[in-house]
Amino acid sequence: MHGLAKDGKSGREIARLTGLSRNTVKRVLDEPEYCGVPQRGSHPSPIDTYKDYIAARMAQGCINALQLFKEVAAQGFKGGYATVWRVVRRSALQSGSVNTQHVPVRLRQSSAEVPPVFEIIQWLMGKKHALTTDQTTLLQDWVESSSAVKTGRDLAIQFTEILTKRQPDRLDEWIAKAAASSVTPLKQFAKGIQADHDAVLAALQLPWSNAQLEGQVNRLKVIKRQMYGRAKFDLLKIRVMTKV
Repeated sequence: MHGLAKDGKSGREIARLTGLSRNTVKRVLDEPEYCGVPQRGSHPSPIDTYKDYIAARMAQGCINALQLFKEVAAQGFKGGYATVWRVVRRSALQSGSVNTQHVPVRLRQSSAEVPPVFEIIQWLMGKKHALTTDQTTLLQDWVESSSAVKTGRDLAIQFTEILTKRQPDRLDEWIAKAAASSVTPLKQFAKGIQADHDAVLAALQLPWSNAQLEGQVNRLKVIKRQMYGRAKFDLLKIRVMTKV
């Protein structure tokens, strides 16, 4: 740090380069001679007892942080999931594993950059057909990485087809498949569809919709917001009934 300071580096730059806080850098630079960076006291962590077990399980191929958290919790670990996740993430990065989320897989290396989540949805739903070779490989890795990913993708595509092609005869079958799947968001969605079954079925069978009504309600709200919600009924009536 003294050498960096002699080279003209500021305390902020030295802190960024060394990874230390600016207060620590300032304390060291205030000393005429280097006397060592003050070390924090080492305190045992509740996860220390289970690190060997986690390392052994990861060596067996299990890098699912949630699964490992459940296992160590059953052995008496009192800490939280985030603590286990950090241990798994640190070990996974050191070993070159790219996946430290709930899916216990190791994706193949690809030069394709991971896109934003909305673009990933377009890939999975087949809405973006012009994919590069690397992107296609990455997409295949995602689909093959977990049965939940593949099941969720297939059911989402099937439901889209039911809506766009108006196939009410497939609705009950789809609800049964989604309710029996292991994908929790789809199960909840299927439960909501079942609760409003008649309305959803009517939307698939009949040519009418409430789009015109919703459009008029939205127009009314826009007009009220233009007047900061302070429009009395007479003024609001004039604004709604005329093209102002």
